[in-house]
Amino acid sequence: MRSSACFLTAIAQNYPPMLVTEVYLLLITHMKKYILSSLIKQDVLREIT
Repeated sequence: MRSSACFLTAIAQNYPPMLVTEVYLLLITHMKKYILSSLIKQDVLREIT
C-alpha cells in the first residue's frame, strides 16, 4: 500500500489535478467492483457448500 501511495503522490505532483482526480476515482470504482465481486463469490461459495 505504501508504494501505491507514493506512486499517487508522484502523479499528483506531475499531472494536473483534474486528471489525478479522474484516475483516483477510476481506481476507487475498480476496487469497489473487485471487492463486491469477491464478496459475492464468497457468498455463492457459502451457499454451495
